[in-house]
Amino acid sequence: MIEALRDRTGCLLQNHGTVTTGEDLRSAYDRALQLEWMCQVWLAARGAGTPSLLPPEEIDRVAAKLRGYGQPR
Repeated sequence: MIEALRDRTGCLLQNHGTVTTGEDLRSAYDRALQLEWMCQVWLAARGAGTPSLLPPEEIDRVAAKLRGYGQPR
């Protein structure tokens, strides 16, 4: 688990479930909800075949666009 969390805020533990971290309990809980949602998306995508993974630079680009999304300027 320690190795899996290096440079990450969450991981899946085989036969155990998820572990997430955060600055406080609320942020760790929010990350757990996001991880659960991502797993549901992955399972739905697997139902249609093998999902294509986005390259890291594309994920970074999208994450930058989403920072502050919905927040007043």
